[in-house]
Amino acid sequence: MAISCPSIPRELIEAELFGHEKGAYTGAHAERSGHLELANGGTLFLDEIGDMDLATQTKLLRVLQEREFTRVGGRQRIHVDLRLVAATSRNIAEEIRAGRFREDLYYRIGVVPIEMPPLRARVGDIPLLVRHFLHEISARAQQTPPAVEPRALRQLCAYDWPGNVRELRNVVEYLVAMHSDGAIRFEALPERIRSAVAGPDAGDLDLAGTLTLKRGETLEARLMSVEGSILREALERCGWNQSLAARLLGIKESTLRYKLRRYDIRSVKVPSRPVRRSRPESGGSSLDPKPPGQGNWLH
Repeated sequence: MAISCPSIPRELIEAELFGHEKGAYTGAHAERSGHLELANGGTLFLDEIGDMDLATQTKLLRVLQEREFTRVGGRQRIHVDLRLVAATSRNIAEEIRAGRFREDLYYRIGVVPIEMPPLRARVGDIPLLVRHFLHEISARAQQTPPAVEPRALRQLCAYDWPGNVRELRNVVEYLVAMHSDGAIRFEALPERIRSAVAGPDAGDLDLAGTLTLKRGETLEARLMSVEGSILREALERCGWNQSLAARLLGIKESTLRYKLRRYDIRSVKVPSRPVRRSRPESGGSSLDPKPPGQGNWLH
């Protein structure tokens, strides 16, 4: 069960969460259960909880402490047992200091905080997400997913994505809708993306200091050093996925494997972080007080 806090008017958010009795206010023609009651025994996701007003925050805190509430206009106390997951794009530490978010509510829901870096800090995820959205959106439109030309994909990686994954998905949906035939080319990208300049996380390899030969160093040795650095960077950006790295470099996977053997570059498997799953006494949270940051053929 999910609820988007900013999408609901402030005067109605309480009724959406707690429900209401018949005649509780103008327009309440029948009894209605709220999201808290409907999520009983399961999970309630509060998206953008940082936009919730203080009055509703206070009532939500009481629910988490006592595990019971009353509907708007009602007297009967309703017991609930649920897991609460909350998310926000706001800097909660600043919101607390400004008095717009209750500190005690944060500590009540911030049991397992998870910080999600902005998409611009996860450039290696962009090719994977583009491929996923291409297949998802094309399947819904009952058409074959188009390929993405190397230059177009490089430019998608260069853009800083202020709207994060949602913006990326919308761009891919636009590209699929406007696509006619062949691969998606650089020229098909929206103008704001075509004009983007690669940042430090998505730009070209910084070759400063590599263009001058050291004393006694041969040109061949320097070229091999530069090529090895580019190979390692491509692998790191792609999570050491050789297939994706080969696409990013615009070479065959067999060629990449040959070069890895030549330069003795070993695959590195980054261990994934274990995800703690718990059912805290009054709910868990994905809320974090820290601020959020955010050539290949792709089939």
